[in-house]
Amino acid sequence: MKNLKTIIIIVIILAVAIATYFIIDDIISKTRVINPNINEVITPSNIKSSDIVRYSFSISGEQTTVELMEVTVRDDEGNERSEMQYRLVNEPDKELNNKIETALVQAASLISVNLIEENPTDLSKYGIDYNSFFEVTLKDGTSYKVYFGNVIDVTYNVYVMREGVDKIYTISDTSFGMLTIYREYLLSEVIFPGNANTISSFSLLKKGDLEFTLKPDQYVKWVLTEPLSSKTYTQTAQEMIDNTYDMVIGEYVNVLPSED
Repeated sequence: MKNLKTIIIIVIILAVAIATYFIIDDIISKTRVINPNINEVITPSNIKSSDIVRYSFSISGEQTTVELMEVTVRDDEGNERSEMQYRLVNEPDKELNNKIETALVQAASLISVNLIEENPTDLSKYGIDYNSFFEVTLKDGTSYKVYFGNVIDVTYNVYVMREGVDKIYTISDTSFGMLTIYREYLLSEVIFPGNANTISSFSLLKKGDLEFTLKPDQYVKWVLTEPLSSKTYTQTAQEMIDNTYDMVIGEYVNVLPSED
């Protein structure tokens, strides 16, 4: 009899445990967020950057557009030839730097961070007002447009929605930055040729007087050789040199300035 009571108690405990498990699982399943569309491609499939013949980027109605067009260029020997290049539609005579390629690669295959909502009924809560977007025209004449919305405070991700697709996504701030083009950005030229990895020394002079000289060393990244020989804080030295090489020309004021 005692064993029978023990068995009954065990069965009751197991039944309660099983019932509790299913109740908790049901609660979790109702509140669980299932998002199988993370990293979904927002743009049409199988698009390559080389397929793009026209790219427009607009923020709050201020639009910049580049287009693939035939231009005449000169080689190092002065000979003229024709080739296809991306140029600003309103300034086709100005050659663009290679930063346009970054935007085109991103625009050809834009990856989402998250799918936020399908069939949204209120776009205003995402800040999508159709004034901020990028638009792509392809070689076959087809086009697509992706609208930008608000920036999320915590993550800095940006709400987006592709025209004709009733889905709200987020993209990273990095992706948004790569899509961004504007005139000064595309026409900027670096002041110093080469890159920081090729230098053998870096000196700063003030009114003709040497302030310091940095040189790379075999065992440490940078050594302060003048006015004294000592190790330097590597990160600070590297950032200073990198920032110097990233300096760009804003505008030519005078090609050969004089004392006048």
